[in-house]
Amino acid sequence: MIWFDSLILVILAVACVKGFMSGFVTQIATLAGVVLGALFAGKVAEFILPYLDGASSSANVLSIASFTIAFGLIMVGVIFAGKLINTLVDAMMLGIPNKLAGAFFCALKYLFVFSIALNLLIQMDGDEKLMTPQIKENSVSFHYITKISSIIVPYLKL
Repeated sequence: MIWFDSLILVILAVACVKGFMSGFVTQIATLAGVVLGALFAGKVAEFILPYLDGASSSANVLSIASFTIAFGLIMVGVIFAGKLINTLVDAMMLGIPNKLAGAFFCALKYLFVFSIALNLLIQMDGDEKLMTPQIKENSVSFHYITKISSIIVPYLKL
């Protein structure tokens, strides 16, 4: 095991603790908030933009501000709904399964994001100075981590 594998273990430990503390419902709500925010913030921003008129003379600043506000409102709304559902889950005495599933889901989410970042790093590191052949050969987890993003998102050319 080399430093790369140790880094993976630290990332997994942090993810498991974070997921256990927040629970599965909150983890799903956060992910849903980001996805829904990305999908619908543009449409919601169109409704917010007229209210910001006059706050700045730059149309670009107003456009970015309205998108940011819309994205934030969507995120807050979805996360608030997740907190309400989380309260129901706790009331039904499903707290421990919720927390264990949260730890597992958060670990998978972190591994997926790390896999995408690692694949991008490999593409940018053409002369293999950061990810040396020794790291690739001696690491227990390197080949598994690099494959995660291509399995989940096969059309992603990483």
